[in-house]
Amino acid sequence: MYDGRDRPGALTFVPAGAERFGFYRNVDLTYSALWIDPDARISGCENLGDLRILVNKKDPVIATLVGSLRDEMALGHKPDTAYVEHLVALVGLRVAILNREHNPVQGHGRLSRRALGRVRDYIDAHMNSDISLSALAAVADMAVDSFARRFKATTGLAPYAYVIEERVWRAETLLRETGLSIGTIAFRLGFSSQSHFTTTFRRLRGMTPRVYRMHFPPGS
Repeated sequence: MYDGRDRPGALTFVPAGAERFGFYRNVDLTYSALWIDPDARISGCENLGDLRILVNKKDPVIATLVGSLRDEMALGHKPDTAYVEHLVALVGLRVAILNREHNPVQGHGRLSRRALGRVRDYIDAHMNSDISLSALAAVADMAVDSFARRFKATTGLAPYAYVIEERVWRAETLLRETGLSIGTIAFRLGFSSQSHFTTTFRRLRGMTPRVYRMHFPPGS
């Protein structure tokens, strides 16, 4: 998770299959996005699919490369395929370097995609109830300690923090898209009380559910 300002020149890398949610207020934002086919075979960046997410990092080389591509296309020029492939390869190599600097190799293995999918499906199906660490470990067919370490190595969050983040994310959707009361939303998402929901939401989003709904009233 990253909670803070996006600085000028900030770089974010999101690997294929990763979910990313951004929330901005009173923003004047200009950015360029380079989308890379995860199945593309481009010399120099074969390992992009194994890299972890980066948020709000700095790299002047990538900024120059992406900026030059943006400027070329803004002028109506269609870059040659070879040029784009070389540019992507260089970007991939730079991202790999940043990954090694900011995400040192974990001492623990990661969950398989299938195991993580089972755990996420379980969380989704039991969102309104008490989700225990032992239950999640059982879904992944692993010992509790090993599961907790591998889950954090995979998602960047401890299992409990991940469940809370999922609940708050669902709460945002319900606050924006329905007229359900805050107490009902708290109950539906497994919070012990409305006050617990309000405290948690404010800690993670910087405002209470009521203030959030004022910014995004249902049907807006």
